[in-house]
Amino acid sequence: MDVPTSSPTASAPSGGASYGFFALALGAIAMRFAPHWPNFTPVGAMLLFCGAWMTAKRLWFPLAAIVASDFVLNALVYHAAPGGDQYFTWAAWGLFLVLGLSLRNRVRPGRVALTTVAGSVAFFLISNFGVWLSGLLYARTLAGLEACYLAGLPFAANEVMGDLFFVAVFFTAYAWARQRHAATQATA
Repeated sequence: MDVPTSSPTASAPSGGASYGFFALALGAIAMRFAPHWPNFTPVGAMLLFCGAWMTAKRLWFPLAAIVASDFVLNALVYHAAPGGDQYFTWAAWGLFLVLGLSLRNRVRPGRVALTTVAGSVAFFLISNFGVWLSGLLYARTLAGLEACYLAGLPFAANEVMGDLFFVAVFFTAYAWARQRHAATQATA
């Protein structure tokens, strides 16, 4: 299925479409609280999707929701204080938004898949670097950095699989909805 490539600000459905993006962001965040495979969540995919299709003035919301949910997860689920490594994780999440912006007017299946994998790999590299740099789990040596990245590989594999799966769901569902909306408008 070819994905529409029009500008999100020029021709995105008006009215309830903004609420749909907010609902998607909140739904992705809510799934972080449900049982799931480690790092197999829709968060990266949601950020990539929102970057590609959400209006620029609303892009703050998905990232702010992730930051807020991290504080709640740390307090209620992990019983841990936020650490300095979280800034790296948030920066990596922000990169997903930026990568999504790079897809505007260029949404094609191959490009979306490559961008998704690039986001997943960048998330792995940036977030694990933050974990290593914090010095809480690994020595701040080259061997410690290597151990940190090696320990994170299973999580990285889940991240890539989850991001690809949810990106396929979000972008395909949106393409279908836009085509259906256009067909409805043409017959009205």
